[in-house]
Amino acid sequence: MLNRKNYEKIIKKTIAAFLTACLITAIPMEAFASNTQIDMLKKNVSEAKQNLDKANEVVEYVKSQVEDAKKAAAAITDETKATEAKEIVDAFKDTYEKALWVASVHETKYTDAVNTLKAAETGDLSSIKGNSGTQPSADNQVSASLGKEQKFSGMVLSSASKANVSALGKDAGSNATLGDAALLIFNQIANKTGARTSYFDLAEGSPYYNAVSLLGAYGYYPSNGNVASSSKNITRAELCYMLSPFFGAGTEPANYVDVLKGSAYYPYIAKATEYGWIDGFPDGTFRPNDNMTIAQVANAINRAVGFSGDDELDTFVANTLASITTPDMDPQTKLRACYNYTRDNFQYLKRNYYNIGDRGWNIQEGKVMFQTHRGNCYCFTSVFYYLAKRLGYNARSISGVVGRKRSPHGWVEIDEGGVTYIYDTELEMAYRKKGQTQYDFFRMPYSNVPWPYVKR
Repeated sequence: MLNRKNYEKIIKKTIAAFLTACLITAIPMEAFASNTQIDMLKKNVSEAKQNLDKANEVVEYVKSQVEDAKKAAAAITDETKATEAKEIVDAFKDTYEKALWVASVHETKYTDAVNTLKAAETGDLSSIKGNSGTQPSADNQVSASLGKEQKFSGMVLSSASKANVSALGKDAGSNATLGDAALLIFNQIANKTGARTSYFDLAEGSPYYNAVSLLGAYGYYPSNGNVASSSKNITRAELCYMLSPFFGAGTEPANYVDVLKGSAYYPYIAKATEYGWIDGFPDGTFRPNDNMTIAQVANAINRAVGFSGDDELDTFVANTLASITTPDMDPQTKLRACYNYTRDNFQYLKRNYYNIGDRGWNIQEGKVMFQTHRGNCYCFTSVFYYLAKRLGYNARSISGVVGRKRSPHGWVEIDEGGVTYIYDTELEMAYRKKGQTQYDFFRMPYSNVPWPYVKR
C-alpha cells in the first residue's frame, strides 16, 4: 500500500542508498613512473570497479521503487490520495535520475583508472583524460603577484591572520575532510561575494555550504560534477589542487617517483612543492593519495598566505613589517622597504650552503638571521622571502648558483605581468660594502642580470 508512512520509510532508504553512492571515495587518477607501483594502480582499478558496481546497484534499487510506486499509484481512486501518490512517484523519478548520474560518474572514474593503468604499463599517456571532476581552466589562471595580494577570479587570500583550526570544532590531529579544507580556505578569503554552485549532497544548512559552494563556482573545489562529497577525507593532491588557483603558474617540475608528468594532479603538486606549501618525503615520493590531518591542512594554507608555521619566526616578520611599513604605503613601496631593510640591517657570516633546487631551508635560515642579524645569502633570502610573502606577494626562494664559477647562491623570485624578477639582497649588500652602488637587484628581470643566475 502506498501511503505516507510507507513512502517516508522507502524514500529514507532510497536517499541513504543514493548518498552512499555519492560519497564513495573518488580515487585520484595518479599514474606512477615506477613499475613497482603497478600493483597499486591495479588496486585502483579494482576499487573503481567495485564503486561502479555499487552505484549500479543503487540505480536498479531506485528503479524498482519507481515501478512499485507507479503500480501503487495506479490503483488509487481517491483524488486527494492520487495527487499525493503522484508526488511520491515524481520524487522517486527525481532520485532515479540522480542515481543514474552518480553511476555515470563512477563509470568515468573506472574508465580513467583503466586508462591510467594502461599508461603506466605502456608509457603511453595519450589515454589519460585527467580528473573527471571540476578543474581550474588555463584560461582562468591569472598571475598572482602584481604587487598586491594573491588573486584569482576576484577572490583574495588574506595574510592578515592564520587559519583558525578551532573554528572547525574538531581535533587538529584528526583527518581533515574536503569540507574542512574548503572552510579553512574560505575563512582566509577577504572578499566572499560571488557566484555559488549547488550540489546534490550538500544542503544549504550545512556548515560547509558557503565555503564549498563559493569555491566550487570558480573551480577551486575537486567535486565529482554536482556531488561535493564534503565529508570525504582530503588527500595531499586534492589540497594542492584547491590552493593552486589562488596563485600564478609554477615554473618547476615535480620530481617525485609517484607523480607522473601528465597525471591529473601533476601541475598542482608541482606548484605546491615549488612554493613550499607542502613538502615531499626523503624517499623521493610525494604520496598524493595520503590523507591529511586538520593541522597539516591549516599549516599548508598558512604557508601559502605567508606564514612559516614557526611562531617565533612569524612574530619576527610581523614586528618587522609593523616597524618599517605604514598603512598608507602602496604595495611596491612596502616591498622596497622590506628589500632595503634586509639589505642594510644584517651582516654577512658564512653559514650553510645548499645544492641547486634544495628546499626546506627557509625557516632555519630565516630564524637564525632574525636572532643574530648575521648570515649568508640563504639567510638574507629567507628574511626577504617571508617579508614579501606576508605582504601578499607570491614570492619564491631559490637555491641555485651564480656567476661563471657557479657559486652556490640564494635569491628571491617574484612574477609580475608575465615577467620573472629577481631580488638579491645579499649580493647588493656585498657590493655596497665595497662602495659599489651600480647594481640594483630589486625587481631585476633575468634578461638584465650582469652574470648568470642558474636555478636548475
